[in-house]
Amino acid sequence: MNFIIHHTRQFAGVFLWSFLRHRYLLPILTIVQVFFALAIVYGATLLMGDLDATGTEIVCVGTIELSLIAIAISIAPQILSQSRTEKFLDYQKNLPISRPLLLFSDFLIWILVALPGIVAIIMACWLRFGLFPMLSWQLLTVLLISIITYLALGYTLALWLPEAGAQVASQLLMITALLFAPILYPASRLPEWLNVIHDCLPFVPSRKLMGYYAFAQPLPDSKRLLYTLIVWLCVTLTLCLVGLSRRK
Repeated sequence: MNFIIHHTRQFAGVFLWSFLRHRYLLPILTIVQVFFALAIVYGATLLMGDLDATGTEIVCVGTIELSLIAIAISIAPQILSQSRTEKFLDYQKNLPISRPLLLFSDFLIWILVALPGIVAIIMACWLRFGLFPMLSWQLLTVLLISIITYLALGYTLALWLPEAGAQVASQLLMITALLFAPILYPASRLPEWLNVIHDCLPFVPSRKLMGYYAFAQPLPDSKRLLYTLIVWLCVTLTLCLVGLSRRK
């Protein structure tokens, strides 16, 4: 019991410290995510022509997917790389706190940062298309697994690559997800071999699972896609913890 209380207090302290350090991110990134939602839902759809019901559902879950990728793989690694450059991360690693507590306190901050964007996207899709997702524990679980996987992937880049390399890699992943992955458009528009590759990466399985649970889109291989996402979660979390434990 004392062990649980001790680690709970440690986690609360580290979380509060991280929250105070990054408190400026919440209002700024909330505004950015609102504009992002409006740009995709109202702007990008103008380039897509007339969308049927399935198309609008794909845009709704795809916009949420891209928002998570932008926060977790594009922005979060840059903040962590900055902490490495300022030696703040080295200071945190020297504290008598376990590496998982350090990692998940940061992850909780970024999850809170991403929440207003998800709400803004849901409201924009409701106003634009009259769509509202079916909320369920399965959908919330997929959302949680997805954002933790993306955060772990982003942190892996920041922990294992130099600052410039991490920035380039995160931007490449963001561009790939936005333009070359079937996130905002049906997978039928891509060659079959490319769809096979995307199904082995975390982005498309996450989008398909969100569409399956949010709008009951047909998905016969849902279990395989969920296992793919969980494998990515385990691998990236392991790399994160190893990266945090490395010594110079």
